[in-house]
Amino acid sequence: MRSSAPGTRPAVPELDSKCLAAFAGRGAGWQEVVADADASGPHGFLIHWRSDMTPVMSLVGDTWLGTAYLMGNHTIAEQMLLEASTFPPATCSRGHPRSAAVTR
Repeated sequence: MRSSAPGTRPAVPELDSKCLAAFAGRGAGWQEVVADADASGPHGFLIHWRSDMTPVMSLVGDTWLGTAYLMGNHTIAEQMLLEASTFPPATCSRGHPRSAAVTR
C-alpha cells in the first residue's frame, strides 16, 4: 500500500465512520452529509474498507504486495439506488450451483 508524503492528503482518504455515526446520531441534514463527503474526498471517493492481501497471496508463491479495497461515495450510492428502483425487476445468475443471483 502506498502512503502519502508527509503533509499531503491521500488521493483517496479513509471514510470516517465515526463522523457518519455522529451525523446519524444527531439527525443531521442530508446536505451536511453531502458537504462532508465533498470536503473529505477531494476526487469524490472514500475508502470504505481495506485489507492486506499479501499474506494470503504469498501462499501461491506471489511476492508482490497486495491490498483489496472498497471505495466509493455514499452520497452517490444513494442517488444510484433511487435510479435503480425505477428499472423493471431483473435476475442475473451464471448457472453455477454456487453462483449468486442478483434480483431487483
